[in-house]
Amino acid sequence: MPPADFVPLAEGTGPILPLTLRTLDVAVVQARSWLDDGRDVQIAVNLSPRCLLDPDFAGAVRGLLERHGLPARLLRLEITETAVVVDPARAMLALAEPRACGVALSIDDFGTGTPRCRVQPAAAGVSTHGVSADGVVADR
Repeated sequence: MPPADFVPLAEGTGPILPLTLRTLDVAVVQARSWLDDGRDVQIAVNLSPRCLLDPDFAGAVRGLLERHGLPARLLRLEITETAVVVDPARAMLALAEPRACGVALSIDDFGTGTPRCRVQPAAAGVSTHGVSADGVVADR
């Protein structure tokens, strides 16, 4: 079953947070396996906007990295522009801790949501509604 078939259902009925945490766990385990095999590869995981509303989300990300011994720089979290629009202050708070420990952040589906995003000079990255990112994903 493709994600487009079940993710909206999971978001609408509530189990998206446990699903996202399980996906993060699998991704972190995979990245750790690659690292153990000598491949220093960053892995990216898309986040639901609901994750940004959970006050325990940042601690859960930190816990996964610590439990599996994965350097934070090898994890990239991807959020959509619209995820930040819902509650920019809470989004900044939810993402501050992972970013502070070295987790990368990308704005996914860049340019398909609200037009209030702006690209800053290359060294500064991208910012939307006050949330800074290391890059964008424009895959549509």
